[in-house]
Amino acid sequence: AAPKIQAAKPQILIAPSWQKDNILELCLPALAEALRLINCKTVIRPHPEFVRRFPAKTQRIIDDYAGGGFIIETDFSSNETVYSSDLVITDWSSVAMEFSFTTKKPSLFINTPMKIMNPEWNLIEPPPMEIFLRNVIGRAVEVEELQNAAPVIKDLLDNSKCYKEKIENFISDYLYDFSAAGETGGKYIIEQIGRKRLENTVLENTAKK
Repeated sequence: AAPKIQAAKPQILIAPSWQKDNILELCLPALAEALRLINCKTVIRPHPEFVRRFPAKTQRIIDDYAGGGFIIETDFSSNETVYSSDLVITDWSSVAMEFSFTTKKPSLFINTPMKIMNPEWNLIEPPPMEIFLRNVIGRAVEVEELQNAAPVIKDLLDNSKCYKEKIENFISDYLYDFSAAGETGGKYIIEQIGRKRLENTVLENTAKK
């Protein structure tokens, strides 16, 4: 019989925000322990602003995790790992939307403290999309639950295809002209310029009479 070909390990990308109490500052050791229970390739990609503002913290992460089963990515000249990964783990970064909306694969959200600019945000309806999508295009877990996160991560990887339809439905329901927004926006701008030119021509002709 022909030898079985071993499937490549799934790639997981940790891509947090850089706000206070992000994953790298608050709970990376617990998350790393959960990921060590899974046969996967893990890339840690700090936010560029985190690398710029906190070089000492960045170096500490490199010293603690590089070579220990984790790849630390601080070269931001390419987004290849965002699109080639099988799962993105983040906190409140919009990279999850970029990843899930493009690849139709789920994201894992860790409920670190939100960055709140308006303390009365919850009085405004409807709820922010960044909050309610967390358990639609993937799963959200509390920081205190990370010690039990390995089964959640494995479930997301194993059932990635099941999330494809949910993500596609979400895009259809909430995103206008997805993947064609540039073309639609360009047409609108051209139409508005044409309308304005016509109005100016009418005004000029009226003034000459």
